[in-house]
Amino acid sequence: MAVKQLTKSVKPSTVFCMLAAYHNQYQKNKLFEDLIDELKKKLEREDEKEKEQVKDMKYYEEGLETILDIKCSPRTPWERRIPIQQQRISRLQTDPAMRLVIREDDLRAVIEHDDKFCGGRGPASNGKLRHLYAQIWRLKAERNKYKSVVEKILLLSPSDSK
Repeated sequence: MAVKQLTKSVKPSTVFCMLAAYHNQYQKNKLFEDLIDELKKKLEREDEKEKEQVKDMKYYEEGLETILDIKCSPRTPWERRIPIQQQRISRLQTDPAMRLVIREDDLRAVIEHDDKFCGGRGPASNGKLRHLYAQIWRLKAERNKYKSVVEKILLLSPSDSK
């Protein structure tokens, strides 16, 4: 009985406006959910890229550790480090994904100037620049991940879809 009275007192145009408003809100929520889903997928892809970059960075870090171990060793001839250096630099020149994280100048700086600190507690303790640059490279990889997600957010912002 109350429903009949309510429908009699409400104009059809008001009901239509309410339904249209509800439909618009539903569409906005659906667009927002789609946007969130797309951003989650983008973040997952970027996480995978970052993990790949960190895995590739280990190749360079191990090479630098070997080079510094050779430089800090009184018994190992320094000439053994040259092929390792050349391999790391040539691979960096041909790998565009790693060039976003590791600059060739940084790699050369570590190779040339990081023999001043030989820790004496094994190869892992040699070199201060190597540890510093490794941390910088990891932070760059993480920054690149979030930078691309922010770019995606800006591309998908609702202000552009009007």
